[in-house]
Amino acid sequence: LGATWTTDQITIKEDFSYGITDRFAILGMLQYNSSDYETEYDDPTAPKDKMSDSGLNLYGLGVQWRFVDNEQWIAMASGYFQTQKDIANNFILEAKAGYKVQRSTIYGLARGWYIDLEGNSYGNAIYGNEANGNPSMFYLPYQVGDTSAMYMEGGLGVFSVLNQDWTLNVEA
Repeated sequence: LGATWTTDQITIKEDFSYGITDRFAILGMLQYNSSDYETEYDDPTAPKDKMSDSGLNLYGLGVQWRFVDNEQWIAMASGYFQTQKDIANNFILEAKAGYKVQRSTIYGLARGWYIDLEGNSYGNAIYGNEANGNPSMFYLPYQVGDTSAMYMEGGLGVFSVLNQDWTLNVEA
């Protein structure tokens, strides 16, 4: 039976930083997600599986070391732990280096993390479909038999100081 899976999601993540010294900081993070999931089957007589979910789903704590910070350049390394509700615990190492332009910094980043999954598989799930006459959970696994995963990524970002209390950060 074929199907089309769609997800609409809005995520707001807030990173908090408290400087212990001019070079070392403690990091904290919270993430809020609002998600709508839907599976539409190729068989037109089969009902759609739908689910909406929202709330705080990620918490984290870590440290950051800014080892270069002069008028033109900034570079830092971070290590932190995040736990994602009902999914996994993440251990993350990150490095960023950037060039300062007025009140903004254009930077490159490298990030790697070890993900300790709560179960032995990962994928997408829809819970609570009794109203459709379907089972209470539909699970589409991407990989079965794994209890962990490793990821690496690289990218570019822009960090801008908007005023004394607010900043904006965009990464791709």
